[in-house]
Amino acid sequence: MEAKRPEEPPRAAEQTEPRVPNPDGSTSATPNPPAPPAPADPAAVTSPEESNSPDPPAVAPPAASAMAHHVEASRDDWSRSILRFVFVYGPEQELEGKLKKALQNHQELEKEFFAGEKSGQEQGSESHGDEVRAFLKHRRALIEGLLSAKSESASWSFPTEVEAAVAMRGADATATDLGERLESFLSAARDLGPTRVGSFRWHETGAGEFSSPHVGFDACSAVLCCALLSACLASRAARAKVAGVAGPKPMLKLSFDLLRRASGLASYGADLGEMSKLERVFLPGRSKDCSAPKLRLLSACFLRDAKQISVAVAIDKGSSHRVVSALATDSMLLPATEEGEGEKNREGKWGAYASWKAQVSRSLGLCFQALHELSREEGGVAKLCSARALDEYLENGSRDRDRFDGAVPGTVREDHRGYDEGCLKFFTDTARKCERENAMVHFKSVPPELPPPIRRDLPEIAAHAPQSLPPAKDCVVEIPPDASEESEEKRRSCCGTCAVVIAMPLLILLSVLGAVVWVLLLPLKLIPCCCPVACALQALWDAVDLMLRAPLHACVWAGGG
Repeated sequence: MEAKRPEEPPRAAEQTEPRVPNPDGSTSATPNPPAPPAPADPAAVTSPEESNSPDPPAVAPPAASAMAHHVEASRDDWSRSILRFVFVYGPEQELEGKLKKALQNHQELEKEFFAGEKSGQEQGSESHGDEVRAFLKHRRALIEGLLSAKSESASWSFPTEVEAAVAMRGADATATDLGERLESFLSAARDLGPTRVGSFRWHETGAGEFSSPHVGFDACSAVLCCALLSACLASRAARAKVAGVAGPKPMLKLSFDLLRRASGLASYGADLGEMSKLERVFLPGRSKDCSAPKLRLLSACFLRDAKQISVAVAIDKGSSHRVVSALATDSMLLPATEEGEGEKNREGKWGAYASWKAQVSRSLGLCFQALHELSREEGGVAKLCSARALDEYLENGSRDRDRFDGAVPGTVREDHRGYDEGCLKFFTDTARKCERENAMVHFKSVPPELPPPIRRDLPEIAAHAPQSLPPAKDCVVEIPPDASEESEEKRRSCCGTCAVVIAMPLLILLSVLGAVVWVLLLPLKLIPCCCPVACALQALWDAVDLMLRAPLHACVWAGGG
């Protein structure tokens, strides 16, 4: 049963409307008669009886509101851990793979351009060369900024709140700096237009390096790295320990904002990919880290993690079961486009992560709906909801969690053991409570089907990309339909060159052997052509000639000739 605040009984009709908590500590009131100022702890202001009434629409805050963690935190906020229902995956290994050779590849790209410019092989006017140099300059600055931010400690542990606040300001500064660098890079890409700079090389998860001369591929890869870095910072903030407290509320607010930012960047990258027709670059069977479907899925995963932080904050504040259930159900649902796009990536790590976290949200929504029904003395419905939440989590959630841990790059179960155990304990305890109370108090029959999920007009939690980024349609040029053939030809050329380099000692040995045989067979060339043996000798002579030319033939093949 939900507890009421004894020190502040309901006063007037304006207090009977529920207030929905936001992660920034504010609440959204209904547009009915003016309500009093929000209390310091807006917990459980909706009683079970009041929650039966129809829900008036809540007023959603603007999408581009101030960051939640900029609100001053109290000492009580720092001393309370609300990490029980929060786990944010940090893609450090994926970001590490993306940036491992990024600077080296960029230096080779610069050498290629400047060498061509020096020898007069570049095409275009002098202004064209200036645009390329500006693009390379901003590209290097962005890569160096990503490498500098990535090199920070992967785990945050602070002895005092002051040091934690300094780290939060540092994360703000990092996000702002990277946003400015990304804006400059994309603006330079826009000014570049259809100009070819060289071959851009980026690492693809589980598929080595992939190269393409198209700026759209490079821009999407750069935006993806910025989104992954923001997600890594969000994960560090969610796991942070301050004065021995794991997951204090101010750090979760920072994680909430960084996840919204990561979601917005991933969505922006997907728009870039769609505008540039990036799917024409990738061949069937290739990894597609920066493809539009993958980026849409990443955006949905980041946004779902942010919404689950909002659910955890609502639980910590003691909001009504009805409100928490609605928040959890909202965090489970994805927009129709992202849900459809995600189905194409369900076998990957992020697909398993999306399925796992969606099941957690569904089970949380069902459990709090069960508690709400229990407060209305609907024990049979409560028993069905809570039992279904536990069964689905044990069947689907555990399976998707194991798929997530086993997918490349692998993760350790210990990283989210506390989250798993906390969720499972809550689902189990809720199911037992509903079954016990129905058997001892309510004596209601269990219905055959679940009731409709609780839905409300909640404050919108939207993705939030930097507003200064130029429109996606202006940054890239559409890739021609034959781009995949060009990429495949370059890939074959690279593989052929490697194969020839490895086999060259054997080819040289074969050529020397052919030269020796050629010298030994030279006297036999004096046999007249009309001799019956001459045909066989000629075939042998051709084979020896092929042996002599083996290194040359291999080099011509590797060059695509």
